[in-house]
Amino acid sequence: MLRASGVLPRGRVVSVRPAPLGVGESMMSELMRLHLEYQRPAPPDAPTSLVVKLPCADPFRRRIAERFGFYARELAFYSELAEQTAVRVPRCYDRAYDVTTGEFMLVFEDVGAKRAVAQIDGCGWNDALAVVDSLASLHAPWWGRAGELPDAVVPTDSPTHIADQVTTFISSWPTCRARAGQRLPPELVAVGDRWEEIGPRLARRGGLWSAGSADQELVTIWFDAVSP
Repeated sequence: MLRASGVLPRGRVVSVRPAPLGVGESMMSELMRLHLEYQRPAPPDAPTSLVVKLPCADPFRRRIAERFGFYARELAFYSELAEQTAVRVPRCYDRAYDVTTGEFMLVFEDVGAKRAVAQIDGCGWNDALAVVDSLASLHAPWWGRAGELPDAVVPTDSPTHIADQVTTFISSWPTCRARAGQRLPPELVAVGDRWEEIGPRLARRGGLWSAGSADQELVTIWFDAVSP
């Protein structure tokens, strides 16, 4: 894997030490950091750690991920779209997906040394602007070209996607309303109460479509000196 990707032209891995990663943060998958040791003459800049992403261990959440095609869509992004976007994403060294069992695997560059922002604290204005600029870099290459996206990237206005989204929201909304309704603006509560009616209409609205991130939150963003 490392040899094929060009980051280990000589030497070999002699030790792999796994460590938990993202415990309590990753909802639909399991993450693990692999610490690597090499036999000389491995190059000094060979990665000392990798990140592995696997399906969620919880059966209920895994069924949701498979129903909405989360694993297939993410793998399609790193297989076909990542190199066509200007946004910086971790390098993917290896990937695999079994359409029969739903098992999947992604092996990434470890970007844990970059600056992260705690989601509970929120980010500052400059960081927020940098995130918005990066999202624009993701959207721009595919603006108005959604029909050219891989089949695994389900269009928002597809009948299957609309039905799944509406059904999931309707089943979840009563609990959300009971627990947080008093803290939500009345206008938002009114939208939630009418979502079965207005959700499909919003999803079918006209306009240009593009690729986008369905999980854009601070726990999935790292910052360097220039941008996320």
